[in-house]
Amino acid sequence: MLTDKKKDGHKRRFASWWNRKTQAEIWTIIAGVVALVTVIPPIWGPDESPTTASSATPSPGPSVLYEGGLRLDGDSKDLDASPPASRPDVNDIWWVEKRYELDLYDNGLVALWRGAGKPGYEECYDAAYAEGSKELAVSVGRWYCIKTVESHFGAFFVEEVGKTVRGRLTVWEKS
Repeated sequence: MLTDKKKDGHKRRFASWWNRKTQAEIWTIIAGVVALVTVIPPIWGPDESPTTASSATPSPGPSVLYEGGLRLDGDSKDLDASPPASRPDVNDIWWVEKRYELDLYDNGLVALWRGAGKPGYEECYDAAYAEGSKELAVSVGRWYCIKTVESHFGAFFVEEVGKTVRGRLTVWEKS
C-alpha cells in the first residue's frame, strides 16, 4: 500500500482501492467484455459488414438470344434477330472497311471490353453505357460490348479484320 507522511506526521493512503487484486479483477472484466463484443454476433441487428466478390454469388444474367458467328461485309445486320440478319427497316451495326470500324445505328453503342476473358451481360451493360460510342475501330483478338437499337446487349470477339469483320457473337435477351 502506498503511503506518504503529512506535515503533521499522519500517514495518508494513496489509492487504497487500486491494489494488485483490484487491478487484476478490472483487467479480467475488460478482457471478458472485449471477447463478448468480438466473438458473439450483435443481437441488435444484422451483420452489416461488406461482402467480398469471392463470397458473393453472381446474379444470373438474362438468357441468351443468339450465340454463334457473325460476319459483316458491307451490309448491315439486325443483332436483335436470332440469328442476326439484314432487315430493310431497322439494323444495328455495319462494317466500315476503310477505317476498320464498327458503326452502330440510332441509340446503339459499342465499347472495348478491358477486362480479362469473355464479358458477361452485366459487364457489357456497364461497359456500353460507361464507354460506348456510335463507332469504334476494332482489332483482332479483342472483345467488344454492344448495345443494340432495341436495347439488347452483346459480346463480340473479333477473329478477322479486312474486307469483312468476322467473329463470335453472344446477344442476351432483355433483362
